[in-house]
Amino acid sequence: MTAKKSDKGDVLAFVERMAALTKPLSIEQIEFRVGAKIASGQVLMAYKTARVDMDRLDQCVGQYGWQRRHEIIDGQLFCHVGIWSPFTNEWVWKSDVGVESRTEAEKGRASDSFKRACTNWGIGRELYSMPKIIVDTKENIYPQYWQWEAWYRKTDNTINALKATYRNKTMFEGKWDDDNRRIK
Repeated sequence: MTAKKSDKGDVLAFVERMAALTKPLSIEQIEFRVGAKIASGQVLMAYKTARVDMDRLDQCVGQYGWQRRHEIIDGQLFCHVGIWSPFTNEWVWKSDVGVESRTEAEKGRASDSFKRACTNWGIGRELYSMPKIIVDTKENIYPQYWQWEAWYRKTDNTINALKATYRNKTMFEGKWDDDNRRIK
């Protein structure tokens, strides 16, 4: 079966869908966990789940406009995420490798490689440039249960302020300048 030649409307729609794919995540799509304990407190890590990636791909290119496959290369599990391109009338692929999780090694590698491959498409890429979040406490904390609010820069729509509460108590509050230096 031969693919039909795309017209300008298909190409413009594709460009718009790709722009939507790279739109920054909302605070509801971002999760947080303790990444490290340091002398001044605990460093939180922001991350996205595979469900966020699947939802974004479905919304932007449709359920049949993307696919994924996994492959072992030199003992490492890679995920390849393909998106159908009307420019070339073929699948365009981006790939990345995954690492094991602490709970389910193989599932963790598959999920991690998928999330990383989706980041190569631009989904959640802004998480890599997010400011460092340090909570000044030695106590065990569980940021995944906190209610998070975010404020975004108007220039690039990335997060420049965060507030987290738990049971009406402020657990974290921070504001950063354009170079991600904490100012509050």
